Amino acid sequence: MGNLSVTAMFAAGFIPGFIVGFAMPVTARIVARRRGFAGDQDAPPFQLSTFYRSCRRGFFSLASPFIILGSIYSGLCTPVEASVLAVAWALFVGLVINRALSFTSIYKSLLEGAMICGAVLLIVGTSTLFGKILTFEQAPQRLAAAVMNLSQNPYLVLLMIIGVLIVLGMFMETLSTFTGGACSGSLLPWT
Repeated sequence: MGNLSVTAMFAAGFIPGFIVGFAMPVTARIVARRRGFAGDQDAPPFQLSTFYRSCRRGFFSLASPFIILGSIYSGLCTPVEASVLAVAWALFVGLVINRALSFTSIYKSLLEGAMICGAVLLIVGTSTLFGKILTFEQAPQRLAAAVMNLSQNPYLVLLMIIGVLIVLGMFMETLSTFTGGACSGSLLPWT
C-alpha cells in the first residue's frame, strides 16, 4: 500500500492499543464511582485466591496473546503467520484442553467467516478497481499539485488532508478508502 512493513505497523499500534486498553477501564471506573453505579450485590467479593484459581484453570487460553505477540516480536512469525498460529492454538485449546468446541460449532464459525470475508472481498475488489482508475488518471498527483498550488503552509496542507479524509469517509468505507488507493495513493506524494 505505502511500502510499509506490516510488522512495523503492528508494532507501532501496540503502545497506543495498550494505552487505550488501560484508559478505558479506568474511565469506566471513574464514571461508575461518580454516578453511583453498583455491581452485582449478590456476587462474592474479590479474592486473590479465586483470581489465581481462575487464571490457573484458564492458563492455556490466557497464554494465547503471549504466544501470538511473542512469535511476532521475536521474529519467528510475521503477523499473517501469527494469525494462523492463533487459529491453530485456539483449536487445540478448544478441542483438546477445554473440550468446549464441537465440529458443528467449528463448521458454523467457518461458514460465518466465509460470508464475512466474501462481503469484505467485494468491498476491497471494488475499491481496488477504483484505486487503479485513480492511478491511471493520475488523480493523486493532480490532487497533490492542486493542494500545493493553494498553499505551501504545512498546517494548512494538513487541514486540507483532514478535509479530504472527512469527505472520503462520508462516502467510502474505511478499508476501501485506504486499500483502494483513494487515500494512500493521494497521500503518498506529500510524504
